[in-house]
Amino acid sequence: MKSGSLIVLESTTYPGTTEEVALHRLEQGGWKVGEDFLLAFSPERIDPGNKIYTIDNTPKIVGGITAHCTEVAAVYYEQFIDSVVRVSSARAAEMVKLLENTFRAVNIGLVNELALMCDRMEIDVWEIVDAAATKPFGLPHTRTGDFLVGVSLLKKQREGGTEFRPLLSKIAGAQLQFAACRLLAMMSPPVTAIGRLSILATITHVIRCSKSEWCPAKGCPVVCPRPSCGWTRHNIFHHL
Repeated sequence: MKSGSLIVLESTTYPGTTEEVALHRLEQGGWKVGEDFLLAFSPERIDPGNKIYTIDNTPKIVGGITAHCTEVAAVYYEQFIDSVVRVSSARAAEMVKLLENTFRAVNIGLVNELALMCDRMEIDVWEIVDAAATKPFGLPHTRTGDFLVGVSLLKKQREGGTEFRPLLSKIAGAQLQFAACRLLAMMSPPVTAIGRLSILATITHVIRCSKSEWCPAKGCPVVCPRPSCGWTRHNIFHHL
């Protein structure tokens, strides 16, 4: 690293990473922030496949370890991004990203629970979602979420003892189980009783994006509702 270098973290992580991890390691090497190098956090804001909001016209959040770090990082991003939003610190910038991801994840959990309720009541959930979307205010557009919210919350959850992450996992697992049961029901009775095979294709939840590691279904166990039915299950993650 050269003296005067600007270092910006963008990966989704828990609030405090830039200061507690990155800064700590850099200073162990004898470097001093604000003098020898500049350090800031600027969370990624990307929506793969979105042709309206791209990198250049999506506002960019920037927060540095010092005010000077923030300003230099902001000036850098202003070279190719239309709007740069400065916040008070790197920790604040990290919390902004956590709020964005959490807000989205909560909406996913809500709609997943609603889908299960609608199924039990024999109501078309898509009819409900489409009708609710006609409200021009107060109701955010339903969209898929981000597995990384779990990564961001994991450390702070351990410190604070919150139940948010386990709840998200429970809801995601229940929805996967529900989908698997519906698929098996649609495939029964099988065309032939020989060599029955069910393929659970885990499709990425980000539209037009192949990042299967972001799929909340990955790693969630699916239990066949009829263990004696003779189905053989195969998961596919990296062949889509």
